[in-house]
Amino acid sequence: MMNAATEEHIIETEALNKKAVVKYKNIIIGVTENALKMNEQDYDPVIYIPHEDINTEHLVESDFTSYCPYKGEAHYWHLVKNGRIIKENVAWQYQNPIADVTEIKNHLCFYKDLITLDIE
Repeated sequence: MMNAATEEHIIETEALNKKAVVKYKNIIIGVTENALKMNEQDYDPVIYIPHEDINTEHLVESDFTSYCPYKGEAHYWHLVKNGRIIKENVAWQYQNPIADVTEIKNHLCFYKDLITLDIE
């Protein structure tokens, strides 16, 4: 488990140790047994999926970015089917996360209200 902490903000990251399946309707976006679970103060836990376990034919990088003072700059991804965007900004990724959370580099996190995440 990795802990990133400041006086006012705590982030804990650990291996999920379960199979995680990311899907949208009948589209399997990713399957992994190497997911990370992040518990961040004041937020619900989120699951980060390794980029290598994502079926990238279903994602295209968005122009949208955001910044978190505890994790860095997030880059977003759209869900695509047959080359068409069907859901915008369904996932985000910290390509160069801040030093305290480097374990999430090359991982994507998906919005729970836009996709289905099954933990087995």
